[in-house]
This record gives sequence, structure tokens and C-alpha cells, in this order.
Amino acid sequence: MNNLNLLALRINIEKLLEEKKINQSDLSLDSSIVSKILNGKRIPTNQQLEVLAKDLEVSMEELVDTKEYERFKKYLKKHENLYDMYHSDGQKLMRSSSKDIIEALGEEGIRSLVFNVLCGGNVRDITEFMTRNRIIISNAAIFKLLFDLEHEENNTDNYLDFLGKSLQLSGNDNQRLLPLWLMGLTKKGLDNIVRGRENLTDYINKLTNTFEEVVPLLENNFGNIEGTLSINGKEINVDWNFLNNLFTAIGAQTLTVRGSSKSMSGKLFEKLILGASLTLFGFEYCSKVPETVDPSQKLFWLSSSEEEEREIDATVVYNRKAVRIDIGFIGKGNPEIATDKMTRFRSESEIGKVDHLTKTIVIVDTIGSNSHMSSIAESIAGYAVEMKDELWIKHFSRYLNECLGTGGVLTDLADEEVHKWIEEGLDKINLAQFVQKIVVEE
Repeated sequence: MNNLNLLALRINIEKLLEEKKINQSDLSLDSSIVSKILNGKRIPTNQQLEVLAKDLEVSMEELVDTKEYERFKKYLKKHENLYDMYHSDGQKLMRSSSKDIIEALGEEGIRSLVFNVLCGGNVRDITEFMTRNRIIISNAAIFKLLFDLEHEENNTDNYLDFLGKSLQLSGNDNQRLLPLWLMGLTKKGLDNIVRGRENLTDYINKLTNTFEEVVPLLENNFGNIEGTLSINGKEINVDWNFLNNLFTAIGAQTLTVRGSSKSMSGKLFEKLILGASLTLFGFEYCSKVPETVDPSQKLFWLSSSEEEEREIDATVVYNRKAVRIDIGFIGKGNPEIATDKMTRFRSESEIGKVDHLTKTIVIVDTIGSNSHMSSIAESIAGYAVEMKDELWIKHFSRYLNECLGTGGVLTDLADEEVHKWIEEGLDKINLAQFVQKIVVEE
């Protein structure tokens, strides 16, 4: 259909689903296709529009009508755009990227952190406080946004309704995050708690009732709050309503920022630690999975997937034997995740057109006392390594030798000499090559 307004279509579909009490999963059109249309990631065909119109019991003209869209646009013109109101420092921190981490630490900082982890240190000694810095600045930005919204009387009268409309008209993920946070949601929460944007109005109504019901309880238990806040000459009244909105937003925002930082720093440092350690052991790095493999070469590559299997963090091959390596900065508080890693991969694989006998090594920060990881490793002839051990790199080298018969480079080295050996070898390694793909993909 020519001149189709996708945003108007999305608004109409969501409105019709709500009015007719129809679940997205009940539509004839595949749920994944509907989700992509509602998220603005797919342009529907005429045939798909006809199916949607039939399911929603409207004409094609009604389905693509722009009246509701124009009404929403007119409404939002009276209010400032949330994203434009949000402080630029907060905007920069809405998504974590490897480039941000690399720039913050610098080349020497990255090298120092890798050395520290290879010697048994905890990567979170640094990344945790980088994340906390991001959270504090982000919380300040969301506070300033709420302050400015409270100062605009038109916005405060229909606060949650305004947020719902802002979400529907958001043009990208960053713009979508702000109304979600202010409603106490993350992107995952929208899917799991609200079960899709078609149920958003019901969620907003319940949230409104919750806010109204909890204020008398708070006043009774904790007392009345009275006062004003002033920023740059602007002043607002502070009460439990304002604080509830603030606490709700900060909670959701913190989950998003922490999750994003954890995911990105994990991906970055997993590659750096594996790339550095395997290079120290004398294996040659391949930037992509080789089409053919010479059994006499000691090779490794990072992040690959096999059919019907989960991602492999590193693959090491030599002499028709292979080792699948899975690494995660997992502590004893998550024993089930560490244990799951031991059972991922099969014992035989064709790699580079050559059949390989395959074994598994899993590297985690700490193996908890209640974890079955070590016993599972023994049962599948695999190995489990914990990075909190100051000599874990030596154990890792020995296990690779037992799997591949490469000769352990650290076998004859005294324990007290290992860290010096790591430091000298690390200075000769180009660490940037291991994370180049991540930076490019961002």
C-alpha cells in the first residue's frame, strides 16, 4: 500500500487490540510478524494488512487511518519531547558500548586489567565502579527530567497518560526507554510484565491505582513530606507522589544500565582474557573460523556458533583434536549457570573439513561449594577452572596440554615465576585485535 503511515498503523493496531480485548497471540498473523510491525521493524504487505483488518474486524481504510495518529501528535506538541528534555549526559549513558569502556580505561588500563585477571584478580574490581558511576549520573539525569516535568503543569495533570503516548510515538530504542523507565519498566518488563504494548493501558490504570493507594499508607507509616526543591531558579513542591515517581523510574533505569554494562563488559573482557591467554600459550589467533584446518597448526578463534548449539566463546584446535572453551565472570552466587556451561557441547565435531575429537573447558570466576560443576566436568572428561586462583593460568595451560598434547608451556615454570612470565608475554600481544569485531559491529 502506497503512502502507508507505519506509526499510524501501529497506534491503530494497539488501540484496536485494547478496545476489542484481543491478545496479540490470538491474531491469525504470526505473532513474531505482528511484534515486528508494532516495533516498527517490519513493513507489512497488503496481504498481511488484509489479515489484520479481518482479525480486528475493521476495514482496511480504518486500519491505516491517520486520525488517531494526528490526535496524538497534536497532544504531544503541547508537551516537550521526553528525549529532548533528558540531559545530554544521561543520553550518552543510555547504552553501554565497548568503545566507552576502552576509552574510559585507555590502552594501558585495559592491559593492566587483563594482567590482573590472568593473575587471579577480579575484573569487577574496576568494572563495578565504572557501572556505579554510570548509574549515579543516569539517576541524576532522570531526577532532573522528573523535576522539569513536575514544573510543567500540563504534563503533571495527565502524567501516566502522557508517558503512554510518548511510548507509542517513540521513534527509536533510546526514546522508548525513557517512558518505560518512568512507568517502572524495562524493555524486558514490557514483554514479561505487561505482555506487550497492547496491554499498556491496563498496566497504566493499575499503576495509577497503586500510586493512589500507597500514599496514605506511606503518610501513616513514615509521616507527611512537605517541602520544595529548587534547581537553577526553578522550584517544585516535593511530596510522596513525586518521590514515588522518582523511585519507580530510578529502579527501572538502574536495572537497564546495570544490565547493559554487565553484558558489554562481559563480552569485551571475555575476549581479551581468552585471546591473551591462548596467545601466551603459543596458539595463533584466527579472526574468523577457517574454512580448512591444517592439523599441524595450533590455532584458536573467538565466538562462533554451531548448528543447534549455543555460542562458543573460543575454539582451540591442534592435531585433529579440539577444545571448546566457555568463559564467564560468574561467582558462587550463580552455581546453576556455571554448571549449565559444562553440558553444552558434543564430543565430536567437523572443523575446517577435518573431524576433531572435542573436549570442554569452562572458566568461571568462582566455583561455589554447592556447585556440581567439578563432578560434571570429570564425568564428561572436561575441565573446570576458577579465575580466583592466582595460578589459574597454569592450570588452564595444563588442561589444554592434556586435551591436545601441545606441551604445557608452563609445566616447568616455578609458581613464583608465573606472574612475571605473564607480564613479559602480555607486553608483546596486540590486545585490540581480539575486540575489533565488537567495536566494528557497534
